Amino acid sequence: MGPMFYSGVGDKNFMKLPDPLTKRSLLYGVKATTPEQLSAIAKGFQEAGQLNDAADFFSKAKENQALEKLIGLAIEEGDTFLVLKLFKLLAKEADSQSLVRCAQRAESLSKPRHAILAYERLGEDEKVASLRETIKDDLDIKSAVEADVFIPNVVEEIGEE
Repeated sequence: MGPMFYSGVGDKNFMKLPDPLTKRSLLYGVKATTPEQLSAIAKGFQEAGQLNDAADFFSKAKENQALEKLIGLAIEEGDTFLVLKLFKLLAKEADSQSLVRCAQRAESLSKPRHAILAYERLGEDEKVASLRETIKDDLDIKSAVEADVFIPNVVEEIGEE
């Protein structure tokens, strides 16, 4: 078994996960990182529950089997965005069965935006409309504008200087 990781708390015998700048350097930097190193880091992220980061490292290591396994974990989390990312990394189209399972799981976990995205991809317009109705009062930008909440227009302010 390879090195174990921790996310900054707990036993100091574990290797610390890379910070955002180090992640960028490992994934896109000039210095070569071996597939074994990338896989070990990916497994650390997976163990820490950071599946999006794990996906990036497994992809860079060309660990397609690990990416396939992450799809199941992403579905269990109801994370449609990650499911779609994983299919893209595998150069595959997301299958309807995975999207349905993910949408249902997202609904059960009270993640309506994830469910909406999955149902949009499935062409389930009635389900999308129904879910949108449940979040219409959330204070995202669209509903804030509809609620007549003041949102400063920063672009115009910068342009006037």
